[in-house]
Amino acid sequence: ELSGNLRQFFEILKAQMVAKAESQRSFFAKDIRQLLRLNPMTVNRHLRDLEQRGYISQIGGNRKTGYEYQIELWQEYSDLQNSINIMDANLEELRKKEKEASIT
Repeated sequence: ELSGNLRQFFEILKAQMVAKAESQRSFFAKDIRQLLRLNPMTVNRHLRDLEQRGYISQIGGNRKTGYEYQIELWQEYSDLQNSINIMDANLEELRKKEKEASIT
């Protein structure tokens, strides 16, 4: 669902939040922009895309001080990876059955 750049941004964002204390798992766009040294429009576009897809949510702030966000989906990538592994195993099993059927 996420493009390469957006996926990379989201994974870096999650890594930065894990490094923070448990009580400080929220972030401001300004902090992320400074940390990653990205163009403000790029950060805003990524945050908007993630928010629209439900990966993050806005929990406070305003236009003047900036918006505060938190991550909603922490295990999404590992769940996706597990699904891919299951599909790969099923595909491999089908290939083996097809190969056995063609031999006999």
